[in-house]
Amino acid sequence: AVAFSPGTPSEYIALAGNDCSVLIVSTQDWKLVKEIKFSTVVLRLSWSRNGDKLAFLTDQSDLSIFSSKSWDLFGKPLSLHSKPNAVRWSVDNGSVAVGTSDGRVVFYDPEADWNISGEMDESQSPVNDLDWSLGNDFFAVG
Repeated sequence: AVAFSPGTPSEYIALAGNDCSVLIVSTQDWKLVKEIKFSTVVLRLSWSRNGDKLAFLTDQSDLSIFSSKSWDLFGKPLSLHSKPNAVRWSVDNGSVAVGTSDGRVVFYDPEADWNISGEMDESQSPVNDLDWSLGNDFFAVG
């Protein structure tokens, strides 16, 4: 997985490899800022819209959030019940949407101990991509 932080220009690029690590690299000088080690492979990355947090989905169905200010874990990792395929922050950073292989989308509130703030369970197909419109008034599932 690979993801540039938001902004113009982007401050960081996050690169997840098959070695269970994620490299955070500065786009200013292309030097390594932080290496974050996981016990399993990271499949998806998603920056919050203001760039202050980075979400990680692993192949063991875990969702972790790290602060881009300190690169410390934000809260505790969340173990998901279904295999996650997609992750996306809302425009207002108030929730994290996770799309799963069984066709569900679950909305989590990272500020409130990962409480579920909403669910969609209408798809018969795996959810492979998610996106919000910039006005936060439309949500797309693919």
